[in-house]
Amino acid sequence: MKKIKIVSLTNGRVCLSVADLHLRLIWAKKGAIRITNSETIMEAYYSPGVSYLFEQGLIQIVEDENGKQLMEDLGLNEEKIVVFDDAKSKRLLTVMPFSEFKRKLMPQEQNRLMN
Repeated sequence: MKKIKIVSLTNGRVCLSVADLHLRLIWAKKGAIRITNSETIMEAYYSPGVSYLFEQGLIQIVEDENGKQLMEDLGLNEEKIVVFDDAKSKRLLTVMPFSEFKRKLMPQEQNRLMN
């Protein structure tokens, strides 16, 4: 079993929980790292909500030797992941026009339904 590191990219508390896999990981703050098995994350990724945590940039697999392989296997590439640093988050929540907000954050299908 390969061990991977997962880091929190958000200031808030993040919890990844999949009861069927007996998996519960909690990150208390930004930069916190949790270590788990790559096989477990591979299975958990297809549970509702887990892929969302990765794709929205709330948590990220550390790109070491094992992490890069898992990211490839899951199809997590830079085009699929949205990562906002503190400055981008502040702009998003304060001055970003709604049309740009929709384009950046909403899935294409949801955007199409709203128009």
